[in-house]
Amino acid sequence: MAQSYGKAGNHVKNIGKRKIYIKYIFILISIIVSYIFYKIYITIPSTNFYLKTVKNVFGAFSIGSLLSIFIPLFDDKLDIKIKNAFNGAKGEQEIAELLEALPDEYVVFNNIFYENRKIDHIVIGPTGVYLIETISSRGKVEIKNDKILINGYQYKTLGRMFSNVFWLKNFLGVDFVKGIVVFTKAFVPLDSEIKNIMIVNKKYLVDKIINEKQYMDKDTIEYLKNKVLILIRVSKVFFSSNYTCKTLNIY
Repeated sequence: MAQSYGKAGNHVKNIGKRKIYIKYIFILISIIVSYIFYKIYITIPSTNFYLKTVKNVFGAFSIGSLLSIFIPLFDDKLDIKIKNAFNGAKGEQEIAELLEALPDEYVVFNNIFYENRKIDHIVIGPTGVYLIETISSRGKVEIKNDKILINGYQYKTLGRMFSNVFWLKNFLGVDFVKGIVVFTKAFVPLDSEIKNIMIVNKKYLVDKIINEKQYMDKDTIEYLKNKVLILIRVSKVFFSSNYTCKTLNIY
């Protein structure tokens, strides 16, 4: 069994939880604001036209605020984002479990952050270094003109994958990092690859890794492992343009 560090799926799961919190906080605020407007409405007398108009305005605000609770309740796009976040977390956990089945010589890192980069998995072993991104979309994958199509739609983050592979090569000081895009639920044609990025279904992932030519000895594996561990330890607190400061707990 491979050595494993980090808990897969936590970041994506937290995204889903935050969206749920935002949904119900919005509902709670709408109810509170509606109640405040209502209390103002009932305290304003209707002794003249001006006060009656103001009273009606606050009454309308109260009703409008109360009705706004239905916005998140019937927001299909928000519900899809929440569902996708939890599906993504589940997919990353499935891949982490598969990677743990690699032989003892392999080391697996899950949920890696550095600056504004998020990497699902890094694998280091006798057959090389692998940077893995997990996708939980269903359907059929096609490779056309160096692009990944999922159910006919382009997978738009392939550029990020190339960038992360290039960054990891520089960080580790090696030129044999290979990227893998792994689908947990979609059909993927065999031997799919784009510019040294392998595209596979999860059931072929472990075989793809262990069947490559072995060229790294134990000392090199240990050296690269320690470099990634140092990276994780110095990156416990990181900042991202999309999220507030977070603490990364890998144990």
